[in-house]
Amino acid sequence: MSGRQRNGLKAPGTDWRLLTVAALVFAALYATTNHFFCEVPDPLPATADPARFAEGRVMQHLHQLATVIGHRQVGSVGEEQAAQYILAEVQKIAAEAAERRPDLVVEAARESVSGGVTMHAFKFQIANVYRNLTNVVLRVAPAAPAAARKKASTGPWGPDVVFQHTGDWTLAAYARSAPRPRGTTMAQDFFDLGLIPADTDYRMFSYRHYGSLPGIDIAFIFDGTAYHTARDEVARIRPGTLQAMGDNVLAAVQEFARVLATDPAVPSADHAGGSVYFDLWGRTMVIYSHAQAKALHHAPLFIILLLPLLGSAGGGAPVTWRRLAGSTALAAVSLLGAVLVPAAVGAARAAASGTAMVWYGRPLLAYAVYLPAAAAGLVLPYAALPAPRGAAASRSLGAALLFALLCSGLTSIGMHSSFFYALWAASAALAAAALGGGGEGGRGWGGAAALVACFLPPLAVVLPSSTTFMAHVMEKVGLAGGAPGLLGLVLADTAVGAVAGATVLLTLGTLTPYLLGALGPRRVRQLAAALLAASLAAAAVGSLRYPQQYSRDHPKRLLVQHIHVQGPGKPCACVRGGIQESKLSVVGLDSVPLAAALPPTFLQRPAADFSVDEWEALYPLNYLISVGEARVVPAAEDPDGAAAPLPALRMHSRGPVPQAEAGRQVDRLDLELDTGKGGAWGVMNFTLAGGGSLLGWSLSDGVAQTEAPQGGASHMVRFAGNLHARRYHFWLDVPAGEKLRVGLYVKFVEESAATRQLLADLPDWTSPAAVVSYHSRWQF
Repeated sequence: MSGRQRNGLKAPGTDWRLLTVAALVFAALYATTNHFFCEVPDPLPATADPARFAEGRVMQHLHQLATVIGHRQVGSVGEEQAAQYILAEVQKIAAEAAERRPDLVVEAARESVSGGVTMHAFKFQIANVYRNLTNVVLRVAPAAPAAARKKASTGPWGPDVVFQHTGDWTLAAYARSAPRPRGTTMAQDFFDLGLIPADTDYRMFSYRHYGSLPGIDIAFIFDGTAYHTARDEVARIRPGTLQAMGDNVLAAVQEFARVLATDPAVPSADHAGGSVYFDLWGRTMVIYSHAQAKALHHAPLFIILLLPLLGSAGGGAPVTWRRLAGSTALAAVSLLGAVLVPAAVGAARAAASGTAMVWYGRPLLAYAVYLPAAAAGLVLPYAALPAPRGAAASRSLGAALLFALLCSGLTSIGMHSSFFYALWAASAALAAAALGGGGEGGRGWGGAAALVACFLPPLAVVLPSSTTFMAHVMEKVGLAGGAPGLLGLVLADTAVGAVAGATVLLTLGTLTPYLLGALGPRRVRQLAAALLAASLAAAAVGSLRYPQQYSRDHPKRLLVQHIHVQGPGKPCACVRGGIQESKLSVVGLDSVPLAAALPPTFLQRPAADFSVDEWEALYPLNYLISVGEARVVPAAEDPDGAAAPLPALRMHSRGPVPQAEAGRQVDRLDLELDTGKGGAWGVMNFTLAGGGSLLGWSLSDGVAQTEAPQGGASHMVRFAGNLHARRYHFWLDVPAGEKLRVGLYVKFVEESAATRQLLADLPDWTSPAAVVSYHSRWQF
């Protein structure tokens, strides 16, 4: 007789009733979640009632803008054509309003704006300077000050999800008015903590950042690998997607107008820390303030810590401090296993095959590789320490205590998505208190249903987020840059493995010990082995079958730069240095080597030195670049339009500043940038020969400053202008006698003859973007 049997702790057999009920509930909830994710209204045709939002009318505009006009970057011909088209359309609206709505004053206008703003982008401080950019404005009066509704996208379809808001009445107005309100505080946590290297116009308008308006930020979340590539086509928009977005936004706009008419108060102190919010299958939203979250999210921890003082929970085995501590430690090991095992599988697969992100063009392969490994990591600690009869409730409470500690910690630092952990912890406490641990292995159908019912709230709330979380993060990880060498090879696979572990952990939560207890020790060990074997098999098959990780729908993003290096610039004059060197430089915005993407016609050209510094024209995106290839382009292959004057800096004057602080001598340099022709983008990098800092400038509202790689201060300015913007006049203040050094990088979104040949020879699983750039250095 075993020790367990002598002590009356007989190992339980398989509880098929609980497993059956749990499987049915999971299947039903997943089917429901998937249905509401894909559910969209029938798109209305262009002939629909003008008072209704109609996808058919939107598609007509999209066809004109995206297909007929095409590329519409700032400085392009397409930008001007798009501005004229949009102005004509809003003028039609103004004319129609004049006929049908005499109670409104509707005005359409086009304005050209210039200015600058100092901001943080990708954790770097930078000044954004713009010249003659076009705004098309439709003004409706009488109206109170507007609220901003930024409609963004990370892909062409999927539910339109609120992922940022200003912590005031706007979120509640959206939730009660939108026919299908969707949103989650998880994404806002990632943005607020700077974990997502991206930004939207929301920050420009929001009074939480640079603007002065309340508002919300909405985005589509699926098919993000097409975002900002040539594959971001109108055809990829699934029918009904725009209808759903339009219905929600139109209803929200009308509700915003109603609330604004009441002159809503500024956010109270209760909302200063933001809000917790999530939707229930797009039918309603749950919203509560940070102040309420601090009370609600800490409650499960206090409840669970009280249970040992109560002794027995629901007639089950006594809840003791020792048993609770042991179960919590086991849950912590299980949590680590769920994250580390799939991460290790991903790293090992990439290192062994030499192919990173084999799943990128085939997302289902990622689920086949990582989810079984994550589940195996979650199960392995429990398989190593089989549970005696009656231990499932205790082990669930141990997991609940771990989740409650995580919840309290995350809430304390302002991460509102900690509500996931609060729900799982509270459900485990409810199950233990109401049902206890008795009767395991002999539980009836009613008991099994009652137990699973205790966990319905977290299951229903978590599934929508966990379903999208891995898919969305997987796309972003695949798009991100990586370091060269072994680290760059395994980084993306390791990260996605860890994300899969977090997904499995949140999906199963504190129900895991009950499910494993229902399986019985022998089947738990078999399950862990089967899951790990399935993961390794999928990894091996994927590596062997797909040596090339991209596809046409999930392309590799390439940047092609035709670089012209100018001779040294002459100060205080308008002399332009001639072209000293021309070359084609190609980089990829991920850690996967370029070799397979580059055609022989490019590789056969004479090699040129490649330097990441030559990509400063794209600052700060150049920090995503690690490796690339460069080839010499003969002077005869200069880009179209090379006969135009070359970019240059001119100093009109330099003299002391009379209004300088007492005892401080300051020189003011009056400068002019000439980009050679209109439509240029670019970067100016200002440094001082002595390593000091600029004292002031007229470019933006404050001097942008960051640390230069070689030490000292660097002041980065990005500039962009339309087709008619060629010259930028500005002044800088420097310490008297200090030499000013300027790195000038001017680029045009156009293709040279050499670039066109390269683009024509690239495989169809690449999506290149091409620019022609001019690099020069100046000293004043």
